[in-house]
Amino acid sequence: MIYIYKGKNPDGMSMDLVARQVAAGIPGSEVVSSLHMITAADTVINVLMEDVSKVLDLRRYVGKFKYLTIMACNAEELPAPDLVRSLLYHTEDVLVLHSEHSRKIVSDVLREYLSPAMRMALSRNIVTELYGVEPGFMRGTNDKCSWIAPFNRCNSVQKNVPLHAKVTETLTNYLAVKGSKVETTLYLPENGFGTTPPSIYRVEAQPKNRSDYKENARKFGMFICTSNFESFGIYYLKLLLSGVVGVFLRKPWVEKLLPGYPLMANNQEELQVIALRVFHSYEMYRIMILDEWGPRIREMYSLDRFQKRIANLIGE
Repeated sequence: MIYIYKGKNPDGMSMDLVARQVAAGIPGSEVVSSLHMITAADTVINVLMEDVSKVLDLRRYVGKFKYLTIMACNAEELPAPDLVRSLLYHTEDVLVLHSEHSRKIVSDVLREYLSPAMRMALSRNIVTELYGVEPGFMRGTNDKCSWIAPFNRCNSVQKNVPLHAKVTETLTNYLAVKGSKVETTLYLPENGFGTTPPSIYRVEAQPKNRSDYKENARKFGMFICTSNFESFGIYYLKLLLSGVVGVFLRKPWVEKLLPGYPLMANNQEELQVIALRVFHSYEMYRIMILDEWGPRIREMYSLDRFQKRIANLIGE
C-alpha cells in the first residue's frame, strides 16, 4: 500500500493539494493525516518536511518501507537548524524539491552549514521536480473591475495582508473618484479566515468543488500579490492561465517562479502605479498574459509531468 502523509494540514491548503494530486497520479495510493495509519505501508510519500524525523523514526519500529519526501512547505518558515536536521535524514532516502525557490534555499543552507563531503552525500538524493498546474484553467470573461484577493487565510507575515488591504483600498478609492467601481473578492474557507478580514474586501464562501473553483477564476480581471514568501505559488499561476492579470511585489520567490515577468513592483507606490497602468490598458495586458505567459507557464509547470516523475521515483 502507498500512503501520502500530509499531517494535520486542512483540506484545500497547499500541502493537502500537493498530497492529493500526487495520489491522483499513483493508482491505489491514499492520502492520510495520522502517523499510525502508515504503519502497514509498503511506500510512504511525506509532504510535511517538519515530520520527516517522526516518519523515519516510525520506520525503525514497524519495518522497512520505501520512503520519499516532497518539500511542499514554505522553506522560509523553517529555521535553518531545523531545515538542516530534516535534510540530514536524506543520506539514503530521496528528497524532492518542487520549486526553484526551495532549491535555492536548500543549496544555500547546505553550503553554509555542512561540510563538502556531507553536501555531496546529500546531493545524490536531493532532486528538483517542478510542481504543476492541473488542466482546466482557461480564459473567461475577465472583468477588469472585478479583482480577487489571492489568499484565503490571514497569515500576515507570509501574505502581507495589511499591505494588500492598503493598496487595494487606495486603488479602489482612486478609481471610484475617476468613475470606475472596482470590487475585490476574498474567499473565506470553511474553517474561517483566522481573524476579521479587512473591510475593503467583499467576502464570499470558497467554491465547494474544483469545477466551480475553475469557473470562478475566469470572471476576475486582476489581482495584486504582496506575499513575502510562498511554498510554491500555484494559485497565482492558475489565475494567470485564467486571464487574470497579476501585479506582484518583487520577492525572490516570484522571480524564481516567473523569471522575466514584467509586472513586478519594488514597493507600495510602484504596485499602485503598475496596477493603474494595467487597469487603463487592460486588454493589452490580458492578451500578453494569455498569449505570451500562458504557454510558458504550461510548459514550465506541468502537473502531469510532476505526477509521473514522482511515480517513477518510487518505482511505480
